[in-house]
Amino acid sequence: MEPLWALNHYHYLYAKRNQKRPLILSRYAQMGSHRYPLGFSGDTAVNWKVVRFQPYFTANAANVGYTWWSHDIGGHMNGTRDDELYLRWVQFGVFSPIMRLHSCSNEFSGKEPWKYKREICDTTIKYLRLRHRLIPYIYSMNYRNHTEGIALCEPMYYTYPQKKNAYWCPNEYFFGSELIAAPVTEKINPKTNLAKTAVWLPKGRYTDIFNGRIYTGGRFINMYRGMEEISVLAKAGEIIPLSQNDTENNWKNPENLEILIYRGNNIFGLYEDDGETTAYQDNVSAMTTLTVAETSATLTFTIDSAEGDVSVLPKKRSYRLSFRDISAYESIRIIRNGAEEELPEESIRKTATYPDGRKYLSVCLADVKPDEKLEVSLSGFCALQNQDTKEALIETISRFQSHMDMKMYRYSKFIENPTLPIPGREPIEEILALAI
Repeated sequence: MEPLWALNHYHYLYAKRNQKRPLILSRYAQMGSHRYPLGFSGDTAVNWKVVRFQPYFTANAANVGYTWWSHDIGGHMNGTRDDELYLRWVQFGVFSPIMRLHSCSNEFSGKEPWKYKREICDTTIKYLRLRHRLIPYIYSMNYRNHTEGIALCEPMYYTYPQKKNAYWCPNEYFFGSELIAAPVTEKINPKTNLAKTAVWLPKGRYTDIFNGRIYTGGRFINMYRGMEEISVLAKAGEIIPLSQNDTENNWKNPENLEILIYRGNNIFGLYEDDGETTAYQDNVSAMTTLTVAETSATLTFTIDSAEGDVSVLPKKRSYRLSFRDISAYESIRIIRNGAEEELPEESIRKTATYPDGRKYLSVCLADVKPDEKLEVSLSGFCALQNQDTKEALIETISRFQSHMDMKMYRYSKFIENPTLPIPGREPIEEILALAI
């Protein structure tokens, strides 16, 4: 008999004493044992073959209901020191059910960011802080898992079972209801300083949350990313709540929220409870409905008054509404509890930027009480466009580790190409395959 069954059962009951949330971590104890713990997939080896398998492995765990699945992020044992591999592990770990850095008992296999070279350390810190900011989103998705049995990470064919291509993208998966993640699991090409990831996008419009590139779906696309990025895409209308606290290890419901908003039509339920006890079973929790609605003339975002037990929420909140694919607008209207109000000029910003310098709009709202309803409407808005193709080419080819004359030759050939995509219409990936 497998003793882990009994150990998990009694460990779970012990952790549940004093009405505490019974969260435990366990080794794998065969199918069915996941009724108790966060699962542990085994001692991962430090090599590219293993990290390449992890996204597929994690998403497909949903096939047997093993939704809280964790790995030794960074690799547990063996292998050779590889800073790039470590970073790709971490980037995948941020978009996995459980983010858990781990190593064997070896002084030289530690996974602390400061043990890696500076640029890797800095990028790792950025991603670890992003994971902390994602708590409101991930927590809401885990509540959905708890109530509806929908996993945080699911294969693409769950939503598109009739699409053959959904079965041919094993390292791509849904990360909650709002995001598609396609982690980089291949080494950077030393000639281009870019890594390639093949991504299948269903029909629709998608925006990469990191670089703001906009894609038209219904096809496979080779996406090229540097060391600092992976492909994480939001479909039109998606709503992603983030904590604005990325400097403290504070898991309390945040007083300051940033909400990423992508034009379209959608509803998102932000779920919150005390995060510690079993009081949620007695409905000591709150749900705040967030809505985005787009017409030909306006884009409206609504924060409804919270429903449930608002004692679990901060007495007042500030919101930064980041309209990530809106570059400008003609007029803005703010309605609080049915009454129109004026915002200070500094509360409306066009200075938030993507890495290539394109700007998107953000609106800051302060002192919002849980029982208040807010509505923000943008009229005459301008949709964000992709970076000018020539500028994107210059930035990309500048990365290439090749002779300057050869780089200029490649650039001039594309500029002379009559089939070059119209600037602002298609992302750089459309022509990069030929350039590389």
